[in-house]
Amino acid sequence: MLIDSSFNTTQLVGMIAFGAATAAARAAMVCAATNPQNKLIWWTVSGAHLFFVAEFVLGTRHAVHDFVNGMLRDAGIYPSRGAIQMLLLVVCALAATIAGSVIRKRLQAPPGVTAHAQIAAWLTLAVGALFMVEAVSLHAVDAWLYSTAGPVLLIAYLWATVAMAVVVLSLDSLSAK
Repeated sequence: MLIDSSFNTTQLVGMIAFGAATAAARAAMVCAATNPQNKLIWWTVSGAHLFFVAEFVLGTRHAVHDFVNGMLRDAGIYPSRGAIQMLLLVVCALAATIAGSVIRKRLQAPPGVTAHAQIAAWLTLAVGALFMVEAVSLHAVDAWLYSTAGPVLLIAYLWATVAMAVVVLSLDSLSAK
């Protein structure tokens, strides 16, 4: 897509939800100024959700998918891409595992890291992993994620649920002050 000026309802739901999560996490970051570890976690969560908003505008996961499919077609191996997709899913799983290990290490070491910040970090990692799975685009997974559920696709409900959980965690973090 790379900067398409028209957005569908599903994309708008994602942009609004992740935009709200960005703002709430940013507010939690400001309030966590006395706790550098919490401040760093909320800064990271806020930045990741801002990246998710930018991803809707740029459409990089779909552009990467289309580019790779074009290369596979040109090489004549598109019909047998299943093994490549499985390899890419393994790479995605490794990336998520490494990111999870970094998060776990960061969250265990410092004292005073709140449960709110920890849960928000894990939820944010889950959305990042979901975006990677979308880029790989297995038909069975896509059929489920992109099924219509009312006015938007199912994936928009997943995005909104995670983003609103981050908003609630952020606001709850603010009220704990």
